[in-house]
Amino acid sequence: AVDIPPQEVARLLRGGYDVLICGHMHRALRRSIEIDERQGAYFTLGAWERGEASVLVFDGEDFRFRSFPVTERG
Repeated sequence: AVDIPPQEVARLLRGGYDVLICGHMHRALRRSIEIDERQGAYFTLGAWERGEASVLVFDGEDFRFRSFPVTERG
């Protein structure tokens, strides 16, 4: 798994965003970061392998990871 350099997260969030979501990082992760005296967050999405998958869901107030089993179809 690859991590995003904090300086790149900060650069992107300085564009006026509060949240950064990155796919294809192979592990579900939530991190908080302070940028220019405001809070931001970034998420990396997990892999869909080994019988389990996860998605990132926004419920109108917060983001949450939801996991579920994955079965192979033949």
